[in-house]
Amino acid sequence: MDAAIIARWRALSLVLLAAFLGMSLVIGAIGLLPGDVPLHDEILKGRGTALHAIARWVDYGGKWVVLAFKFLVGRPRPRGVNWGFPSGHVTAAATFAVILLYVMTRERVSPAARAVLTGLMIALVAAVGFARVILNAHWPTDVLGGVLLGAGCAAAGAWWDARHPETAQPARPRAVNGAIEIGG
Repeated sequence: MDAAIIARWRALSLVLLAAFLGMSLVIGAIGLLPGDVPLHDEILKGRGTALHAIARWVDYGGKWVVLAFKFLVGRPRPRGVNWGFPSGHVTAAATFAVILLYVMTRERVSPAARAVLTGLMIALVAAVGFARVILNAHWPTDVLGGVLLGAGCAAAGAWWDARHPETAQPARPRAVNGAIEIGG
């Protein structure tokens, strides 16, 4: 992979992870950020609508790194139960989205298919984030933290993979004395 692409993945991962760490420190120090409560209240006005019902179906999970930061930051959810920052669901969605986008840079994908998949991934992350707020499970900045953490970690993985292309190649079968040997 060319050096410019590797540099872009490195920059993306470092910026996203630095923003996440900075946000973690600020939220850990002061709690809710300006705009959290009004934005949260505005989204909650949509409860009971068809969009709220869809949000329930979009909601799914992610765990370990998120739990560590929930412990370190220690900010409660809107309902005041358990820790909320960052949203694990959004972290998982953002990780999946960035990994899929990276795979599309490594494979032959038409520009039209790439545009459609990119739009779908953005919509997925936005829908999961919206679902977490409308279900009253997170503050909006919990969702933003999940996006930064998931996308940052996935971008770091893409950066590493792009710098080590020899480790990304699958083992190829080869003939040895008339027999096929796998991975040797």
